Amino acid sequence: MKWATLAILLALVLAFLAGCARPSAKLVVYSAGPRPLAERICRGYTEATGMPVELFTATTGQLLSKLEAERFHPRADVVILASRVAAEALKQGHRLLPVTLPPAEQPGHPDWHDPEGYYYGMAAAVIGVALRADHPPPPAGGWDWEDFLQGRYPSAAEGKNTRISLPSPTRSGASGDFVMAWLLARGEAGWSDFRQARRHGLEIAGANAQALTGLMTGANQAVIGAVDYVVLREVERGEPVRIYYPKSGGVYVTRPVAVLAGTRQPDAAAAFVRYCLGEAAQREAARVHLLPARTGIPPGPVRQAAGEARAFPFDSSAALATQSAAMRRFQYEIERAVFIDE
Repeated sequence: MKWATLAILLALVLAFLAGCARPSAKLVVYSAGPRPLAERICRGYTEATGMPVELFTATTGQLLSKLEAERFHPRADVVILASRVAAEALKQGHRLLPVTLPPAEQPGHPDWHDPEGYYYGMAAAVIGVALRADHPPPPAGGWDWEDFLQGRYPSAAEGKNTRISLPSPTRSGASGDFVMAWLLARGEAGWSDFRQARRHGLEIAGANAQALTGLMTGANQAVIGAVDYVVLREVERGEPVRIYYPKSGGVYVTRPVAVLAGTRQPDAAAAFVRYCLGEAAQREAARVHLLPARTGIPPGPVRQAAGEARAFPFDSSAALATQSAAMRRFQYEIERAVFIDE
């Protein structure tokens, strides 16, 4: 009797352990905002495949921190980021699995995607300047980034409030890409630009939504490094704001989707990536004022009314090589304003 009882207990323990080892029958997705887009894509994927999805949304910086904390006990199967530089860092750290797409599923904009298939830009936004709707119009030649960084736009000339803000590049992946693009283009002069902007009252805000709140309440005159889909969302809601693209161009920021190397369900995760690039998900991206990866899907009317921005040059590989040191320097020298008075 004693041995029979032990045998039963052993069988129960083995069954329990086997259940723990079995892959979860759900997909875990970590995504940067906008949350409504991520929710609709996850819901659509579940309806199409029957696979439930557990969604976690945060800023790109927060997602990277979470992935690092879970490095040895991974939970997520798929990640959607708001920065190609962040996706490239995960790829080079051997944290991603490649996904091969058949020719019929290949999206447009080949330069948005990793050539080896480790990540795909499912959509893109453009980094510009958010202004209040009643802000004076630009001169005939237009404003450029230096005009905002160096206080040469109308409010400054009129002696009015010249305070501008910048979403924190360590919290916002899009803002981080803008800062890196500017520093790569300007070199050491770029650091001087940011120091001068701080002297003129530049505030480092939180994420994009927090920076835009200061503009809508009148605390600031402009938000540089603003991701345009967030501004266009507020335009659609009737808020008195608009997006302005400087004459030298806006930084195009793709939103890479990728399968994480720690996934227990690589086939389902790859199917999610393919779903993100399919027509249904692409139309959802256009609905929230992002630029779809599929060229056959037009942007929404609010984005069309904002006009098209020329592309400001941005080398994501060069950015990755220097980003870590640049972000540390930015936090110390610009955010904390350690050298502003020098």
